[in-house]
Amino acid sequence: MRRGRGASLPAGSGRWVAAWALVLLAGCGDYDPPVAADHDSAGYQADLAACQTSGDAAADRLAKATFPMFVSYPISLPFEQRVQISRCMAAKGYKDRG
Repeated sequence: MRRGRGASLPAGSGRWVAAWALVLLAGCGDYDPPVAADHDSAGYQADLAACQTSGDAAADRLAKATFPMFVSYPISLPFEQRVQISRCMAAKGYKDRG
């Protein structure tokens, strides 16, 4: 295989990239932070749903606004979503179990 200008990736590598992207993105939207609370209560579920919505939007905005995160968007977005959801839950008064 010739490397240089115009060189392409080996055959089949695109499938690996797609598979890893799916693995990394799986389950990110349903993140439930480890906080000390009754996770089955209606109030907690309402707060969690609100934080997931606002956290996803904030993470998307941040990831697209900063160059390093924009370049690694499929990898950085799930981590930033978790951070933003955890911050939102903390702002609502939920304490971290850790």
